[in-house]
Amino acid sequence: MNIQGNFGNGNSLVLSVSNWDWQNPPANGVLEKIYDTHLTGTNMACQEISGSNLCDRAMGQYINDLIHDATISDTISGYIQITLCDTVNKKVSGRFSFITTDLNQTMYDTIQGSFANQPYTVHW
Repeated sequence: MNIQGNFGNGNSLVLSVSNWDWQNPPANGVLEKIYDTHLTGTNMACQEISGSNLCDRAMGQYINDLIHDATISDTISGYIQITLCDTVNKKVSGRFSFITTDLNQTMYDTIQGSFANQPYTVHW
């Protein structure tokens, strides 16, 4: 599931979460839960299938006109929490907090906030 927002000043935010069929998510939606950006997050659910470890996951990305920031999801903790997923109208609510860095990994920022009834897209 992807949620994208544009702030109109060259800045945008992309929030993504994924889960797997074995977790029994709703059709065209995701489970209401906390999704970690960190590879070993305490909220992460994983299952090994045919030698592959399949884990649910979150990714947050903040982009501005000067610096392209993205979560360092394998080293720094963060999350996207889905509190409501309306699969009929494809709207979602929740909150997020994650740390971003510039491309040189020299400047860090915490990006956090909440969202309500935001439209989302589903990618297979």
